Amino acid sequence: MISRTLMAATALALICASALPLAAKNTAILIGIGEYPHIPADKQLDAPVTDALAMRDFLISENWFAESEIVTLLNSAASADRIAQEIVVAAKASEPGDKILIYFSGHGGRIEDKSGDETDGFDEFFYASDFNAPKAETEGRVFPGLILDYWMAEILDSLEGRDVTVIVAACHAGTSTRGLFDEEPGTHARGLSLVPAHDISRDRVQTARETSFVERKGGAHKVWAAAAPEQYAWESNGRGIFTTLFIEGLKQRKAATNGNGIITSAELLDHTRSGAEAFCSQSRKCSKSGSGFTPGYEGAPDDVVLTYVSGAGQ
Repeated sequence: MISRTLMAATALALICASALPLAAKNTAILIGIGEYPHIPADKQLDAPVTDALAMRDFLISENWFAESEIVTLLNSAASADRIAQEIVVAAKASEPGDKILIYFSGHGGRIEDKSGDETDGFDEFFYASDFNAPKAETEGRVFPGLILDYWMAEILDSLEGRDVTVIVAACHAGTSTRGLFDEEPGTHARGLSLVPAHDISRDRVQTARETSFVERKGGAHKVWAAAAPEQYAWESNGRGIFTTLFIEGLKQRKAATNGNGIITSAELLDHTRSGAEAFCSQSRKCSKSGSGFTPGYEGAPDDVVLTYVSGAGQ
């Protein structure tokens, strides 16, 4: 079994030993995956690429990141190895005071934790574009293309003094949506159940793919999640609901409640939650799921997300 100490050492070794060229110190890594060549056609997603590009435009327009500081990985470009590589490069290049933002839009999943070290009893993961269960079964090794919840947690906790934000526009409910009012076209949940629990054990996982964007173990990084772990994140008519609410809450100042020139994390969370609740009440698929749709935030409620000139952009 791979210990937490060994995983931390591995993550730090990857950062220190990487021979890749340095990225900009401020780095945003935007991942949007709607096309998965090795999963069923009815599980493909419409919105992740649009979501990632919308996030990119927002970051540039609000001067959060320069265009040269943004890495955008879409569909086939977002393999597990490429995602891990870009995160390692960003971590290696960063120094205290630098900004790192990681955004993921696509399918997620969760399975029962067999090692006993997860407080919620589950391991969470994302599907990279190169996920291929049949190939893994044939070769007798861990599924390629999974972004697991160990390696990234260790890297994030090593980035002391950096301003790290993680935005997860995916869910980890781990069940398919087939049968949830198929007559509601254009509305999909982002969750799959293609990986049986026994196939992800700590002693078999390939270290290069032990990556998570969501686990926050005492670090100072901030994490936005489209939905709670047991819920679905939803998209409709080519748009991710959470990403749309997140961006409009800031860009259009819809999350501003008092016109004081500041939007806090609590205000933005309220905006995304009220919008998600409204969507779910109007969507038969979301209502039928029975689990709700509740965006979350890990960080201080008074974190300043955006400052603006009062009266502008509204």
